Amino acid sequence: MDMHPILEVKHLTTSFSVDGRSVAAVRDISFTLHRSEAVGLVGESGCGKSITALSIMRLLPEPVARQTAGSIILDGVDLGSLPDRQMRAVRGGRLAMVFQDPFTSLNPTMRLGDQVAEAIRAHAPMTGREARDRALELLRSVQIPSPETRMRQYPHQISGGQRQRVMIAIAFAGSPEALIADEPTTALDVTVQAQVLSLMTDLRTRTGAASLLITHDMGIVAETCERLLVMYAGRIVEQGPVAAVLRQPRHPYTEGLLASLPSIDGPRVGRLQSIPGQPPPLTAVYRGCAFADRCPRVMDRCRTEEPPTVVTGAGASASCHLLA
Repeated sequence: MDMHPILEVKHLTTSFSVDGRSVAAVRDISFTLHRSEAVGLVGESGCGKSITALSIMRLLPEPVARQTAGSIILDGVDLGSLPDRQMRAVRGGRLAMVFQDPFTSLNPTMRLGDQVAEAIRAHAPMTGREARDRALELLRSVQIPSPETRMRQYPHQISGGQRQRVMIAIAFAGSPEALIADEPTTALDVTVQAQVLSLMTDLRTRTGAASLLITHDMGIVAETCERLLVMYAGRIVEQGPVAAVLRQPRHPYTEGLLASLPSIDGPRVGRLQSIPGQPPPLTAVYRGCAFADRCPRVMDRCRTEEPPTVVTGAGASASCHLLA
């Protein structure tokens, strides 16, 4: 692996204005992406995963939401320092994103070929004919059946799996150095899901792009990612190589997520385990660990002291008083 990260997030905090006060949705998170590397970001809904992605892409609505601390560095360039015009050149070009719902992300009034060609021409000087030829090439690369026909169709005329492939083609239109995929297989059946994930892995391997995969599915992470970030209440509470974290989770929240998964080795009948309660709301105020009220091993200090981040292995760490 190239030791120089292509994307480096340092102590990022993103805050929202709520009822006249500033509250943090993402709190002091740091991680890196290297070329050709796939990193998984997991956690329950409301933990800050999508806000992290939108913060990196600078797509949050200002001034309601803004980056209040930290930096996002893409190949040596601090994205937070770029004027909007320069950021638009980066977004969709060097840094791309595949959104959760392709049906709402694609323009229903434009033919698919025109949408892919538009993304191409936004980042490369090409004639309309050259862009259409490149769009057809991209649709072939994402294994769209009958791409010549699909070029002339609209989003409602193709399946959900094919729409997601079109979104991936648009994401790779600018030859990105880093790609963020936010739940890219939501609402797809398992067969199509496997095809889409295999396609993304193949494209990442061939282009050398780094990828951040946001998902609820630990199985997807186990199959497609090298490193894992576990997020809770806007913080990264554990991170490390996928195999190490899944084999020996060190944070009680990670343990709870893994215990809630069905196992082919377990009993054939029975209820799945669950983590009691819900993640705290954005406006919650707490002094210690945000997971304290749901943790089966909570201690008094967990409610009053913020847990330290402890190195648990090579490239691995977790934030928990049990490790101190």
